[in-house]
Amino acid sequence: DTFSLPEDTGEYEKVCAVYNWLAQNVKYDTVHKKNEYYTLKSTAYGALINHRAVCQGYAVAMYRLLMELGVECHIITGDGITGGSSEYHAWNIVKIGDLFYYADPTWNYTVRDEDYFLKGSKDFADHIPADDFTGIYQIAETGYSYDSDALSGQEVF
Repeated sequence: DTFSLPEDTGEYEKVCAVYNWLAQNVKYDTVHKKNEYYTLKSTAYGALINHRAVCQGYAVAMYRLLMELGVECHIITGDGITGGSSEYHAWNIVKIGDLFYYADPTWNYTVRDEDYFLKGSKDFADHIPADDFTGIYQIAETGYSYDSDALSGQEVF
């Protein structure tokens, strides 16, 4: 019943629903970003209830929602590189079929001119993981491709 999705909803459609919801309902928490005492910014509660979060809050919310929907998802931390500088960052990998894909709902909110949805390792060079998890999770080399006719008109963000 979560997101009012039919029981036979596929993995891709579930990931789209969660990603779209986060993109449309959660704002990046610029007010509390530097406040180390305000920890709600880094939680699923901050994202889902307060509709404000930093990258970890977005990533945890996506993880919790997708796991609830039966889609394997993990949180990855490392560095995000923008404008020539590097900053600690968190994002997700999600499993569709036999492969994992990168998804960064934070950057889709904050960097609107780029697409950070279901990307492969060759398409995600501005995200540098802190740990090598690729031996554990098989990451696709290229972004996810889908049959657009099967999506019933559902758009991503």
